[in-house]
Amino acid sequence: MKKIGIFWNLSCYGGVQTCVISLIKGLNKIGIIPDLLSDDDLNNKIISEHNLELNYIRVCYSISIKTKNKLLKYTLGAIDFIYYYKTSWLKKDYDFLYIFTYNVIVDKECGYLYYLLMSPRAIGYGGNNILQKMKFIVYDYLIKYFIPVYELHGTMGNYVTISEYTAEWFYHNYNKKIKIIYPSNLIPVNNNNNNNNDNSYENKNIVFLSRLEPQKRPDIFLNICKIFPEKNFVMIGAKGTDEYMDVLNSIIVNKQLPNLRVCSDLKYCEVIDEIKKAKIYVFTAKNEHFGITTVEAMMCGAIPFVHNSGGQIEIVPWDELRFNDDNYIEKFSNLMSFDQNKIDKLQKQISSHINKFSEEQYINKMLQYLKDI
Repeated sequence: MKKIGIFWNLSCYGGVQTCVISLIKGLNKIGIIPDLLSDDDLNNKIISEHNLELNYIRVCYSISIKTKNKLLKYTLGAIDFIYYYKTSWLKKDYDFLYIFTYNVIVDKECGYLYYLLMSPRAIGYGGNNILQKMKFIVYDYLIKYFIPVYELHGTMGNYVTISEYTAEWFYHNYNKKIKIIYPSNLIPVNNNNNNNNDNSYENKNIVFLSRLEPQKRPDIFLNICKIFPEKNFVMIGAKGTDEYMDVLNSIIVNKQLPNLRVCSDLKYCEVIDEIKKAKIYVFTAKNEHFGITTVEAMMCGAIPFVHNSGGQIEIVPWDELRFNDDNYIEKFSNLMSFDQNKIDKLQKQISSHINKFSEEQYINKMLQYLKDI
Protein backbone atom coordinates (compact mmCIF):
# COMPACT_ATOMS: atom_id res chain seq x y z
CA MET A 1 0.00 0.00 0.00
CA LYS A 2 1.33 3.43 -0.96
CA LYS A 3 2.11 5.99 1.73
CA ILE A 4 0.46 9.30 0.75
CA GLY A 5 0.74 12.72 2.38
CA ILE A 6 -1.46 15.76 1.77
CA PHE A 7 -0.31 19.29 2.59
CA TRP A 8 -3.28 21.45 3.52
CA ASN A 9 -5.70 21.89 6.42
CA LEU A 10 -9.23 20.80 7.24
CA SER A 11 -9.88 23.42 9.89
CA CYS A 12 -12.95 24.84 8.14
CA TYR A 13 -14.86 24.57 4.88
CA GLY A 14 -13.50 26.33 1.81
CA GLY A 15 -12.75 25.75 -1.86
CA VAL A 16 -9.39 24.07 -1.29
CA GLN A 17 -10.80 22.05 1.60
CA THR A 18 -13.49 20.74 -0.76
CA CYS A 19 -10.75 19.48 -3.10
CA VAL A 20 -8.89 17.86 -0.20
CA ILE A 21 -12.06 16.17 1.05
CA SER A 22 -12.74 14.70 -2.40
CA LEU A 23 -9.14 13.55 -2.78
CA ILE A 24 -9.26 11.77 0.59
CA LYS A 25 -12.55 10.12 -0.40
CA GLY A 26 -10.93 8.90 -3.62
CA LEU A 27 -7.86 7.59 -1.80
CA ASN A 28 -10.04 5.84 0.80
CA LYS A 29 -11.98 4.15 -1.99
CA ILE A 30 -8.79 2.49 -3.29
CA GLY A 31 -7.72 1.45 0.20
CA ILE A 32 -5.33 4.29 1.07
CA ILE A 33 -5.54 6.20 4.35
CA PRO A 34 -3.47 9.36 3.77
CA ASP A 35 -1.67 11.57 6.24
CA LEU A 36 -2.95 15.14 6.41
CA LEU A 37 0.08 17.35 7.07
CA SER A 38 -0.96 20.65 8.61
CA ASP A 39 0.00 23.20 11.26
CA ASP A 40 -3.65 24.12 11.73
CA ASP A 41 -6.20 22.38 13.93
CA LEU A 42 -8.29 19.55 12.50
CA ASN A 43 -12.07 20.10 12.39
CA ASN A 44 -13.48 16.73 13.40
CA LYS A 45 -16.95 17.83 12.30
CA ILE A 46 -15.74 17.85 8.69
CA ILE A 47 -14.21 14.38 9.10
CA SER A 48 -17.41 12.87 10.48
CA GLU A 49 -19.73 14.63 8.01
CA HIS A 50 -17.88 13.06 5.07
CA ASN A 51 -16.80 9.76 6.70
CA LEU A 52 -13.12 10.41 5.96
CA GLU A 53 -10.29 8.12 7.01
CA LEU A 54 -7.00 9.95 7.54
CA ASN A 55 -4.11 10.39 9.92
CA TYR A 56 -3.64 13.93 11.13
CA ILE A 57 0.04 14.90 11.38
CA ARG A 58 0.79 18.28 12.89
CA VAL A 59 3.83 19.83 11.25
CA CYS A 60 5.66 23.08 12.01
CA TYR A 61 6.31 25.58 9.26
CA SER A 62 9.24 28.02 9.49
CA ILE A 63 7.11 30.23 11.73
CA SER A 64 3.98 29.29 13.64
CA ILE A 65 0.57 29.88 12.11
CA LYS A 66 -0.27 32.26 14.97
CA THR A 67 2.80 34.36 14.20
CA LYS A 68 1.96 34.28 10.49
CA ASN A 69 -1.59 35.46 11.13
CA LYS A 70 -0.39 38.30 13.34
CA LEU A 71 2.17 39.48 10.79
CA LEU A 72 -0.26 39.10 7.88
CA LYS A 73 -2.27 42.07 9.10
CA TYR A 74 0.77 44.31 8.64
CA THR A 75 2.54 42.70 5.66
CA LEU A 76 -0.56 42.23 3.46
CA GLY A 77 0.69 39.14 1.65
CA ALA A 78 4.41 39.97 1.65
CA ILE A 79 5.12 37.31 4.27
CA ASP A 80 4.93 34.27 1.95
CA PHE A 81 8.64 33.54 1.77
CA ILE A 82 8.92 33.57 5.58
CA TYR A 83 6.07 31.10 6.12
CA TYR A 84 7.34 28.00 4.30
CA TYR A 85 8.01 24.30 4.83
CA LYS A 86 10.86 22.06 3.61
CA THR A 87 9.98 18.42 2.99
CA SER A 88 13.47 16.91 2.97
CA TRP A 89 12.77 14.78 6.05
CA LEU A 90 9.69 13.25 4.37
CA LYS A 91 11.47 11.61 1.43
CA LYS A 92 11.85 8.29 3.28
CA ASP A 93 8.35 8.34 4.75
CA TYR A 94 6.13 9.00 1.71
CA ASP A 95 5.73 7.57 -1.76
CA PHE A 96 3.80 10.62 -2.92
CA LEU A 97 2.80 14.08 -1.69
CA TYR A 98 -0.22 16.10 -2.79
CA ILE A 99 0.61 19.75 -2.08
CA PHE A 100 -2.11 22.42 -2.17
CA THR A 101 0.15 25.40 -1.39
CA TYR A 102 3.17 26.80 -3.22
CA ASN A 103 5.30 27.54 -0.13
CA VAL A 104 6.13 23.90 0.51
CA ILE A 105 9.64 23.24 -0.85
CA VAL A 106 9.62 19.63 -1.94
CA ASP A 107 12.49 17.15 -2.01
CA LYS A 108 12.67 15.81 -5.56
CA GLU A 109 13.36 12.26 -4.37
CA CYS A 110 9.73 12.04 -3.32
CA GLY A 111 6.90 11.87 -5.83
CA TYR A 112 4.65 14.92 -5.67
CA LEU A 113 1.96 17.00 -7.31
CA TYR A 114 1.30 20.68 -6.65
CA TYR A 115 -2.37 21.63 -7.03
CA LEU A 116 -2.19 25.43 -7.06
CA LEU A 117 -4.88 28.09 -6.90
CA MET A 118 -2.71 30.70 -8.59
CA SER A 119 0.73 31.38 -10.01
CA PRO A 120 3.05 32.05 -7.02
CA ARG A 121 4.55 35.04 -8.83
CA ALA A 122 1.26 36.72 -9.66
CA ILE A 123 1.20 40.30 -8.38
CA GLY A 124 -1.97 40.74 -6.41
CA TYR A 125 -2.17 37.12 -5.25
CA GLY A 126 -2.02 38.46 -1.70
CA GLY A 127 -3.10 41.99 -2.59
CA ASN A 128 -2.01 44.35 -5.36
CA ASN A 129 0.09 46.75 -3.35
CA ILE A 130 3.60 48.11 -3.05
CA LEU A 131 4.59 45.42 -0.53
CA GLN A 132 3.69 42.72 -3.03
CA LYS A 133 5.98 44.27 -5.64
CA MET A 134 8.78 44.94 -3.18
CA LYS A 135 8.76 41.37 -1.89
CA PHE A 136 9.63 39.99 -5.33
CA ILE A 137 12.56 42.38 -5.65
CA VAL A 138 13.88 41.27 -2.25
CA TYR A 139 13.14 37.65 -3.08
CA ASP A 140 14.90 37.61 -6.46
CA TYR A 141 18.08 39.26 -5.18
CA LEU A 142 18.38 37.85 -1.69
CA ILE A 143 15.98 35.04 -0.81
CA LYS A 144 15.32 32.63 -3.68
CA TYR A 145 18.71 30.91 -3.50
CA PHE A 146 17.94 29.81 0.05
CA ILE A 147 14.13 29.65 0.15
CA PRO A 148 12.84 29.10 -3.40
CA VAL A 149 9.12 29.33 -2.60
CA TYR A 150 8.18 31.09 -5.87
CA GLU A 151 10.10 28.75 -8.16
CA LEU A 152 8.71 25.72 -9.96
CA HIS A 153 10.74 22.97 -8.33
CA GLY A 154 10.43 20.30 -11.02
CA THR A 155 8.91 19.77 -14.46
CA MET A 156 5.50 21.19 -15.32
CA GLY A 157 4.21 17.62 -15.04
CA ASN A 158 4.40 18.10 -11.27
CA TYR A 159 1.99 21.07 -11.33
CA VAL A 160 -1.67 21.60 -12.11
CA THR A 161 -3.93 24.57 -11.58
CA ILE A 162 -7.65 25.17 -11.27
CA SER A 163 -8.80 27.24 -14.27
CA GLU A 164 -7.91 28.80 -17.62
CA TYR A 165 -7.69 32.10 -15.79
CA THR A 166 -4.98 30.89 -13.41
CA ALA A 167 -3.21 28.99 -16.23
CA GLU A 168 -2.85 32.29 -18.10
CA TRP A 169 -1.13 33.77 -15.05
CA PHE A 170 1.28 30.84 -14.93
CA TYR A 171 2.19 31.37 -18.59
CA HIS A 172 2.58 35.11 -18.03
CA ASN A 173 4.86 34.60 -15.00
CA TYR A 174 6.86 31.51 -16.08
CA ASN A 175 6.36 31.27 -19.87
CA LYS A 176 5.22 27.68 -19.33
CA LYS A 177 1.90 25.99 -19.95
CA ILE A 178 0.31 24.23 -17.02
CA LYS A 179 -2.36 21.53 -16.96
CA ILE A 180 -5.81 22.27 -15.58
CA ILE A 181 -7.85 20.07 -13.26
CA TYR A 182 -11.08 21.78 -12.33
CA PRO A 183 -11.76 21.74 -8.58
CA SER A 184 -14.11 19.23 -7.07
CA ASN A 185 -17.50 19.83 -5.56
CA LEU A 186 -19.23 17.53 -3.11
CA ILE A 187 -22.62 17.34 -4.84
CA PRO A 188 -23.21 14.40 -7.22
CA VAL A 189 -23.93 15.39 -10.81
CA ASN A 190 -27.12 13.32 -10.74
CA ASN A 191 -28.31 15.68 -8.01
CA ASN A 192 -29.05 18.23 -10.75
CA ASN A 193 -32.64 18.50 -9.76
CA ASN A 194 -35.59 20.48 -10.95
CA ASN A 195 -36.53 21.52 -7.46
CA ASN A 196 -36.80 25.10 -8.67
CA ASN A 197 -39.33 24.27 -11.37
CA ASP A 198 -42.45 24.30 -9.25
CA ASN A 199 -45.27 26.68 -8.48
CA SER A 200 -43.40 28.25 -5.59
CA TYR A 201 -40.34 29.14 -7.68
CA GLU A 202 -40.92 32.88 -7.51
CA ASN A 203 -40.95 32.73 -3.70
CA LYS A 204 -37.57 31.04 -3.40
CA ASN A 205 -34.57 32.72 -1.81
CA ILE A 206 -31.67 34.70 -3.22
CA VAL A 207 -28.55 33.26 -1.60
CA PHE A 208 -24.98 34.40 -0.99
CA LEU A 209 -22.47 31.71 0.08
CA SER A 210 -18.86 32.54 0.84
CA ARG A 211 -16.44 33.24 3.67
CA LEU A 212 -17.47 36.52 5.25
CA GLU A 213 -14.38 38.58 4.55
CA PRO A 214 -13.64 41.82 2.64
CA GLN A 215 -12.24 40.25 -0.54
CA LYS A 216 -15.49 38.33 -1.03
CA ARG A 217 -17.33 41.69 -1.03
CA PRO A 218 -20.57 40.72 0.76
CA ASP A 219 -21.44 44.43 0.96
CA ILE A 220 -22.52 44.27 -2.71
CA PHE A 221 -24.99 41.54 -1.80
CA LEU A 222 -26.31 43.74 1.02
CA ASN A 223 -26.83 46.59 -1.46
CA ILE A 224 -28.98 44.31 -3.60
CA CYS A 225 -30.95 43.29 -0.50
CA LYS A 226 -31.74 46.94 0.20
CA ILE A 227 -32.88 47.71 -3.34
CA PHE A 228 -35.18 44.67 -3.57
CA PRO A 229 -37.01 44.64 -0.19
CA GLU A 230 -39.79 42.42 -1.50
CA LYS A 231 -37.38 39.49 -2.07
CA ASN A 232 -36.01 37.03 0.49
CA PHE A 233 -32.22 37.02 0.89
CA VAL A 234 -29.97 34.60 2.78
CA MET A 235 -26.29 35.23 3.53
CA ILE A 236 -24.35 32.04 4.37
CA GLY A 237 -20.70 31.78 5.27
CA ALA A 238 -17.99 31.06 7.79
CA LYS A 239 -17.32 34.06 10.00
CA GLY A 240 -14.37 36.29 9.19
CA THR A 241 -12.32 38.22 11.72
CA ASP A 242 -14.12 39.80 14.66
CA GLU A 243 -13.23 43.24 13.29
CA TYR A 244 -14.79 42.56 9.91
CA MET A 245 -17.87 40.90 11.40
CA ASP A 246 -18.42 44.08 13.43
CA VAL A 247 -18.22 46.11 10.21
CA LEU A 248 -20.61 43.76 8.41
CA ASN A 249 -23.11 43.74 11.26
CA SER A 250 -22.99 47.52 11.36
CA ILE A 251 -23.82 47.70 7.64
CA ILE A 252 -26.76 45.32 8.12
CA VAL A 253 -28.13 47.37 11.02
CA ASN A 254 -27.73 50.68 9.19
CA LYS A 255 -29.40 49.41 6.03
CA GLN A 256 -32.34 47.97 7.99
CA LEU A 257 -32.76 44.68 6.12
CA PRO A 258 -35.74 42.70 7.46
CA ASN A 259 -35.65 40.64 4.25
CA LEU A 260 -32.16 39.29 5.08
CA ARG A 261 -31.33 36.18 7.10
CA VAL A 262 -27.69 35.57 8.07
CA CYS A 263 -26.47 32.01 8.68
CA SER A 264 -22.88 31.39 9.74
CA ASP A 265 -20.89 28.21 10.38
CA LEU A 266 -23.63 25.79 9.28
CA LYS A 267 -23.05 22.09 8.79
CA TYR A 268 -22.38 21.15 5.17
CA CYS A 269 -25.74 19.37 4.83
CA GLU A 270 -27.47 22.48 6.18
CA VAL A 271 -25.69 24.67 3.63
CA ILE A 272 -26.85 22.41 0.81
CA ASP A 273 -30.41 22.49 2.12
CA GLU A 274 -30.29 26.30 1.98
CA ILE A 275 -28.89 26.31 -1.57
CA LYS A 276 -31.63 23.93 -2.71
CA LYS A 277 -34.15 26.57 -1.65
CA ALA A 278 -32.46 29.20 -3.80
CA LYS A 279 -33.81 30.80 -6.92
CA ILE A 280 -30.63 32.80 -7.55
CA TYR A 281 -27.10 32.39 -6.21
CA VAL A 282 -25.03 35.60 -5.95
CA PHE A 283 -21.21 35.54 -5.97
CA THR A 284 -19.65 38.99 -5.60
CA ALA A 285 -15.88 38.37 -5.34
CA LYS A 286 -13.73 39.95 -8.05
CA ASN A 287 -11.04 37.99 -9.94
CA GLU A 288 -11.78 34.82 -7.98
CA HIS A 289 -9.39 32.10 -9.10
CA PHE A 290 -12.28 29.66 -9.55
CA GLY A 291 -15.18 29.76 -7.05
CA ILE A 292 -16.48 26.25 -6.36
CA THR A 293 -19.51 27.47 -4.43
CA THR A 294 -20.96 28.75 -7.71
CA VAL A 295 -20.72 25.23 -9.12
CA GLU A 296 -22.39 23.78 -6.02
CA ALA A 297 -25.25 26.26 -6.33
CA MET A 298 -25.68 25.41 -10.02
CA MET A 299 -25.67 21.71 -9.14
CA CYS A 300 -28.60 22.39 -6.82
CA GLY A 301 -30.61 24.15 -9.52
CA ALA A 302 -29.93 27.81 -8.67
CA ILE A 303 -29.34 30.42 -11.36
CA PRO A 304 -25.88 32.02 -10.80
CA PHE A 305 -25.27 35.76 -10.74
CA VAL A 306 -21.52 36.37 -10.57
CA HIS A 307 -18.86 38.98 -11.13
CA ASN A 308 -17.57 39.20 -14.70
CA SER A 309 -13.96 38.27 -13.91
CA GLY A 310 -11.53 35.47 -13.06
CA GLY A 311 -12.55 31.83 -13.11
CA GLN A 312 -16.23 32.74 -12.78
CA ILE A 313 -16.29 33.47 -16.53
CA GLU A 314 -15.48 29.79 -17.18
CA ILE A 315 -18.06 28.56 -14.70
CA VAL A 316 -20.78 30.94 -15.92
CA PRO A 317 -20.29 31.49 -19.70
CA TRP A 318 -23.56 33.44 -20.09
CA ASP A 319 -23.07 37.20 -20.25
CA GLU A 320 -26.57 37.90 -18.93
CA LEU A 321 -25.64 36.13 -15.67
CA ARG A 322 -22.45 38.13 -15.05
CA PHE A 323 -22.07 41.71 -13.82
CA ASN A 324 -19.50 44.47 -13.43
CA ASP A 325 -19.21 46.85 -10.51
CA ASP A 326 -21.00 49.62 -12.39
CA ASN A 327 -24.02 47.62 -13.59
CA TYR A 328 -24.90 44.96 -11.00
CA ILE A 329 -28.21 46.60 -10.05
CA GLU A 330 -29.25 46.87 -13.70
CA LYS A 331 -28.16 43.30 -14.45
CA PHE A 332 -29.88 41.91 -11.36
CA SER A 333 -33.13 43.72 -12.23
CA ASN A 334 -32.97 42.19 -15.70
CA LEU A 335 -32.41 38.73 -14.21
CA MET A 336 -35.39 39.12 -11.91
CA SER A 337 -37.58 39.83 -14.94
CA PHE A 338 -36.86 36.49 -16.66
CA ASP A 339 -40.03 34.48 -17.25
CA GLN A 340 -40.32 30.76 -16.49
CA ASN A 341 -39.55 29.72 -20.08
CA LYS A 342 -36.29 31.67 -19.96
CA ILE A 343 -35.41 30.14 -16.57
CA ASP A 344 -36.16 26.61 -17.83
CA LYS A 345 -33.94 27.14 -20.86
CA LEU A 346 -31.07 28.43 -18.72
CA GLN A 347 -31.35 25.53 -16.30
CA LYS A 348 -31.10 22.99 -19.12
CA GLN A 349 -27.97 24.71 -20.39
CA ILE A 350 -26.52 24.82 -16.88
CA SER A 351 -27.23 21.11 -16.25
CA SER A 352 -25.27 20.19 -19.38
CA HIS A 353 -22.42 22.62 -18.69
CA ILE A 354 -21.62 21.66 -15.07
CA ASN A 355 -20.83 17.99 -15.82
CA LYS A 356 -17.19 19.01 -16.37
CA PHE A 357 -16.95 20.05 -12.70
CA SER A 358 -17.94 16.70 -11.18
CA GLU A 359 -16.23 15.18 -8.16
CA GLU A 360 -15.71 11.92 -10.07
CA GLN A 361 -13.71 13.62 -12.83
CA TYR A 362 -11.59 15.49 -10.29
CA ILE A 363 -10.79 12.32 -8.30
CA ASN A 364 -9.93 10.29 -11.40
CA LYS A 365 -7.52 12.94 -12.68
CA MET A 366 -5.84 13.41 -9.30
CA LEU A 367 -5.38 9.67 -8.70
CA GLN A 368 -3.91 9.26 -12.20
CA TYR A 369 -0.66 10.71 -10.86
CA LEU A 370 -0.24 7.75 -8.50
CA LYS A 371 0.05 5.26 -11.34
CA ASP A 372 3.62 6.28 -12.09
CA ILE A 373 4.96 5.47 -8.60
